[in-house]
Amino acid sequence: MSENNNPNQPKDYSGFGLAITIIYVVVVLIIMVLTRDKFLELAPNNWGDFLAGAFGPLALGWLVISTFQQREELRQNTRALNLQVDELKESVKQQSALAEANQKMIEHEIEKTHVSSQPIIVRERIKTIRGNGKLWLEVTLANKGNYVTNTLFSITSHEHEVELIGHFLSFWGKDQQWEIAIPLDAIESALTLKIQYMDGMMKKWDVFWIIGKTTSPKGDDYFALPLPKTPESNKNII
Repeated sequence: MSENNNPNQPKDYSGFGLAITIIYVVVVLIIMVLTRDKFLELAPNNWGDFLAGAFGPLALGWLVISTFQQREELRQNTRALNLQVDELKESVKQQSALAEANQKMIEHEIEKTHVSSQPIIVRERIKTIRGNGKLWLEVTLANKGNYVTNTLFSITSHEHEVELIGHFLSFWGKDQQWEIAIPLDAIESALTLKIQYMDGMMKKWDVFWIIGKTTSPKGDDYFALPLPKTPESNKNII
């Protein structure tokens, strides 16, 4: 049997079989030479019986060697299949990790796009004005971020409905200012200013501001402060 240093290759029994065959044939030939007189006297049909009997064990030996060789190849094939299964599992694991990394990257890009699509609403100034025979609080807001559309301004109060001037803006671009006016006598307590808009990703948002006044010996001081925003809906609006 030949030696194989590679564990991934099946063992080769042919060398072992060839060596046994040579030894066996040499032994038979030696016996035939030593008893040549008797062999020369054999009839032709007896020669056939002799050869069949002499080489029958050799054929059986090769059959056994062939069985061992096939078993070794089968074992090696099973090992190779197991290795392929392990490699496939590892490949699936790597592909899953890659897909997860790509998903996180896509989510990060979506988040960046979402942030860049948002406006940045700031208060530029706040002052009292007179118009239509009464006093108003005029609040000037500016958009320092991305443009928005269909911006709707409304005032909510638990006491009464509050009139509002400048309640709708179809397009609010970057660095564009917008003035809203609230009746001064309506600001006896803090009011909630609701700003509803659609961002660049066609998602609807609500932003809330608190508008009120503080009283001091020097007079009334009015303020407008933003509250954290929350999405009205997680669905895109077509």
